[in-house]
Amino acid sequence: MKDDSLLLDYRALALRSAFSTDYLSEIITTHGTYYSKMSPIELLEEACLRHHSSKRGRKEAAKKLLKFHKKPPFLISDDVAVFPTMSSIHPECTWIFSHFFEEELIAKEETKIKFHDGTEVIVPVSLYTVQQQKLKVLALLSHVQQSKRKYIPEYPLFGMNPNPPMQQM
Repeated sequence: MKDDSLLLDYRALALRSAFSTDYLSEIITTHGTYYSKMSPIELLEEACLRHHSSKRGRKEAAKKLLKFHKKPPFLISDDVAVFPTMSSIHPECTWIFSHFFEEELIAKEETKIKFHDGTEVIVPVSLYTVQQQKLKVLALLSHVQQSKRKYIPEYPLFGMNPNPPMQQM
């Protein structure tokens, strides 16, 4: 059986339920749209497990680190984050991946998301909801980058000797 969760990499733009008898998910990427017999939740779980953690663990980390309790974004890998447009148990939930995009109001509860490559996805939520979720995923990615810098030895603290002399006893 092929692993469709491999499509959830840095090229993934959106993931949503496919309301067809043959497929459960629609995976929109920078190189085309694909369909899977796995549900969006199953695909996200498999993608997270490929990077050594569960979806639940990654959501819990984001909740704890950034105090996001409702619809938290989470990391799939070091450079790929995703957020839900509504509760993940809702069949119309669309998962939006961490790419540059613009959002445009279509109707009170309908927003167009236009990605940098011209791909457009319409989601059944308000413009405000999309904007808030976008801010959350950007905060998560910023936190990840700042955390990496904190522990990289190439960024020594100013004025500190990286090799202090040993004290003699």
